[in-house]
Parts: sequence; C-alpha cells; structure tokens
Amino acid sequence: RSEDSIEAGVDGKKAPSKRITIFGTKGGVGKSFLSVNLAVGLMEVSQKRVSLIDTNYQFGDIALMLNLNPKYSIYDIIPLIEQLDSKVLDSFLTTHSSGIKVLPAPLDVSKGTGINTKMTMKILDNLSKISDYVVIDTSSYFSDDILNIFRDTDYLCIITSKDTPSIKNLKIALQILEQLNFPKENIWIVLNRSDSKVGITLEEIEETIQRKIDVAIPSDRIVPISVNKGAPVILDVPRSPVTRSIRKLIKIITEAKKLR
Repeated sequence: RSEDSIEAGVDGKKAPSKRITIFGTKGGVGKSFLSVNLAVGLMEVSQKRVSLIDTNYQFGDIALMLNLNPKYSIYDIIPLIEQLDSKVLDSFLTTHSSGIKVLPAPLDVSKGTGINTKMTMKILDNLSKISDYVVIDTSSYFSDDILNIFRDTDYLCIITSKDTPSIKNLKIALQILEQLNFPKENIWIVLNRSDSKVGITLEEIEETIQRKIDVAIPSDRIVPISVNKGAPVILDVPRSPVTRSIRKLIKIITEAKKLR
C-alpha cells in the first residue's frame, strides 16, 4: 500500500489528503502529547496512511514520545530540498510500530535554525501526496512558519490549559485566525487537564473566548507515565478517560467536512 501511494504521488494523481495542525497556546500544555496520540488514533480508526511531522525544529519531542530512534530527521532533507519529491521524502520517514510514518525534528538544537518556511511547505506538500492524514506538531509561538502552516491546513486543533497566560494566548490565536479567514468550523479547542482545581472554570474560559471547548482531557498520572515510556496512551491505556477524550476528537476530525 505504501508503494502504491508513492506512485500516486509521483504520477501526480494526488489523493485528497487532510492536514491537521496542532498548536499550543504556550509550552507545556500537552501539544506534542496530543499530536502523537491523535496520529496513532487516526491510523487505528481510519486504517489509512497517516504521517506525523514535528515542525518544532529546536525543541521537538515527537521521537522521544514514540520511543523512536530515527535514522533521519527533517534536517537531513535540506541538502536534497531542490530535488525533493514524495518518493525521496518517503525514504526519510521512520515507521512507528502503529504504522504511522514520522518525520522528527532535529535532535541537535543548532540544526533547527537552517530550515526556512519555503522548505517546510515543500516538505508538507510532498508529505500530503503519500498520506491521507498529515498531523503537524508545531512550536508554541507565532512565526512565519506557523502562519504559513495555518494558511495551508484543513483542520486546526488548539490545545490550552486552565491558566491565564494560556487563555490569553488562546484568545489572541483565535483573533489572528479570524484575520486569516480560517473557517471557525474547522478549529477545535482542546482543554487539557480540564478537571484541575485552579480557580478557573471551563465555563469562564468559554465566556472569555466566546466559543465552546470542543474536547476536555482530564488530568491523569497515566499521561506523564506514557510520555516517559514513549508509549502513546491511546495504545497503552485504551479504556482510560484520557483515551476516550482523544477518541472524541478523532471522531470529530474523521466526520468533519473540508471547508477550504
């Protein structure tokens, strides 16, 4: 099936793929945790081709969270960027035991600075040719890279938590997306550690951002344990409330209509 999909990409018969971007309103809100589990869950539910790319080039953690020891990172593609096509790109991807194909961030922080927006978009375009779903993990701040990824994504999941900096940044992010004319129906808000008692309620957050929270992920010690083990919680603890909430997001995504 992988070879068929590469051929389709090379021949230009691109199957309609969907890009799902995960953005966090600040560091530590659970963005990479969601990206990893979403990609693995999409693979499990859809039985289609799922790729996961880490565009947090300086501090990306996806390889660690999947307990992968990849031969290549996105940095290794730079010398071949002019000749890059979907077949070449496929040879740089690492396949996880779940079946998802992964393009991790560089392990050496200094190498992340050599990747520009044009390169990122070319890699994403080719990744779309060999994938039905492309899950894009991002950094937690706005940059040219992030805005270009937003402009060219189908669905956007913004993950936040119950603290005032996260909520303030969420409100700003939603305003920026409105200026970009991004369809509201294709933006989903995920509240992580939703049951933590910190003096802010879910209803107060919804009042502040003037929209509903789509998915609430509860606090659970299985989350840091799964991260430390490099075992996605959706596979490791499939019946947990955390997994159920991620499956709710997967259902929303697989049933969503593309509006762009």
